[in-house]
Amino acid sequence: MNAPTEIMHLHGLEDEDYWGFFSQCAFGDANPSDFSQLKKIGREVVSKLAGSPLAAKTIGGSLKAELEEKHWSAICGRKLWQIEQKEDDIISVLRLSYEHLPDHLKQCFVYFALFPKKCHLRGDELIQMWRAHGFLNTQAPDEIAYRYINDLLQLSFIEKVPNQEDHYVVHDLLHDVAESVSNGEHFRIEDDFNVCIPRNVRHLYVNASNILCMSSEELKESKKNLRSLIISNAQEGFPCKRIASSNFNHILDQTLQDLRSLRVLVLHNPDGILPDKIDHLKHLRYLNIHESMSFTSVPKSLFKLYHLHGLSLQTHQDWIMEKALQEGLTRLTQLRYLKAPNKIISGIESIGRLRSLPELEEYNVDSNMKRNICQLGELNELRGKLTITNLQNVRCREEAHEAKLFDKKNLNKLTLRWNHLKQSITNSDHDGVFEGLRPNRNLRELCVIRYMGIKSPVWLSSEFLSNIHYIELLSCHHWETLPPLGSLPFLRILKIMHLKKLENIDSGFYGGAAEAFPSLEELLFEGMTQWKGWSGVENNQHAFSRLRDIRIKKCNELVGPLPLPPSFNAIKISVCDSTSEKLNSREPEDRADGNMSLGVQLSLDRGMAATTHLSEGNSLDWLPKIDITAIQHDSSHIPRVSVHGGMSKT
Repeated sequence: MNAPTEIMHLHGLEDEDYWGFFSQCAFGDANPSDFSQLKKIGREVVSKLAGSPLAAKTIGGSLKAELEEKHWSAICGRKLWQIEQKEDDIISVLRLSYEHLPDHLKQCFVYFALFPKKCHLRGDELIQMWRAHGFLNTQAPDEIAYRYINDLLQLSFIEKVPNQEDHYVVHDLLHDVAESVSNGEHFRIEDDFNVCIPRNVRHLYVNASNILCMSSEELKESKKNLRSLIISNAQEGFPCKRIASSNFNHILDQTLQDLRSLRVLVLHNPDGILPDKIDHLKHLRYLNIHESMSFTSVPKSLFKLYHLHGLSLQTHQDWIMEKALQEGLTRLTQLRYLKAPNKIISGIESIGRLRSLPELEEYNVDSNMKRNICQLGELNELRGKLTITNLQNVRCREEAHEAKLFDKKNLNKLTLRWNHLKQSITNSDHDGVFEGLRPNRNLRELCVIRYMGIKSPVWLSSEFLSNIHYIELLSCHHWETLPPLGSLPFLRILKIMHLKKLENIDSGFYGGAAEAFPSLEELLFEGMTQWKGWSGVENNQHAFSRLRDIRIKKCNELVGPLPLPPSFNAIKISVCDSTSEKLNSREPEDRADGNMSLGVQLSLDRGMAATTHLSEGNSLDWLPKIDITAIQHDSSHIPRVSVHGGMSKT
């Protein structure tokens, strides 16, 4: 352990290897031979980078932004080169790359200097902080905001964190560049209290254990110009001496009284609570309170921060504050970003006032005016996914229509859920309510759970849902006739489960198109206990041209023949116990017959396998080869029968 350690000096890549790597970074998919002048300039650039891969990646990314001679010559002509494989020298090259960033990306990148090295930052939180400081247009949707992140990724200024969705990190050397460019405006006080705080500091990151520094005379003049304050626990691996809770919150209270220009406040400390009076923070745009154990009551002054655009409350005591938050949050009418437990958000009273809210994962309908279905009517900025629960509390079609789901063009996934509760409204017109909940034609996924009506809505057809990809109908026990889902041109996955009153599927299921289910790839029927017959398509109609996976589970009353298309070369029938977990799993490729091309997988439970149409082979004679696998709970016994030239008795 105490033996001398030999230092190994890592040299850069060899010339031609380095040129090949640099060309990929600088030209991308373009062919360097098509840009003879740029290739010449690129060779000159390469000669100055001393084989550094990071320099090639960064400088190359800047060059790739414009494959123009003027742009490349401007970068090559700078006198910031003569790179050796030393950290101090490479900074000048990386800073040169920064200088060629567009102005809107420069300020976004430099903001990373506020956080410690190797700090993993969430994309949605970054966007809120950028937006709070005016780096982004306040009204710009998140899709536009994420272009900034993607541009920084493409130019190699930031990297995605492996195995963490929407998390980003800056390479240590580029972090140094951000700090040097910041010139003291972004400053951190981490494990060392004895630091000299720059007088021009505008954005401050402080470990909770060092919050005493906020009382220093050195910071007194700078407080009035402070725009960001991040108070965080020490990172893993850093020493952290915990300050008493009372002292922490006293200093925080005093500090916030002086921060009249604050735009961003992040409080990440188990002892952190908001003072009672914070309404003087009139310029605050983004507030994030995370993992606090002591935050048990909401100051009423919070609801006077009328310019707040983003609010994230993820504390351990949220259930105590649930009622106060649900009653007060709608006063913050400028909110565009709200992160809190679903049980809080789904019960917000008069949520219709938050007209700019883009996300609402779940909304629980109540019968009172402050939480009825009509509150959704003004939330036309909603995007992503939305689940509406307790639909038994909606009385009629007109009331459901007031939700104006048809106006929510950015909504991709919609779940409609009825709950079978004793206290639910018994005189609801469930058929009419379902009809009134027509979504926008841009919808991609629809899930209907425990629908209490009998009829299908008219809008479950190609005329109204032309872009739908996924449909799931679950536990709709009174639904008797399926809608014409075959007319949906882009439907790829269809799951129908536990429709206990449905007895037959007929030609109405296919719709009136010349080809039914033209895009369907996966089809599941499960728990259809009264389902007895499945009629075929019309003589002049084709169906299931892309179907590859059919699963029928726990449908023991169903008898054949099955209206399967005669265009498949092979089919796999898994005969298994209805409770077997293997029913959904595909057999590994190395166990399948190498000469067999499986066009479709058909899974049936044991009761279904005993019906005559399988044993007699009336409807499957056209198959040139069938592989029948009987799957039991004892996986060691898996008999297999392969039949060629049509199906025979087995």
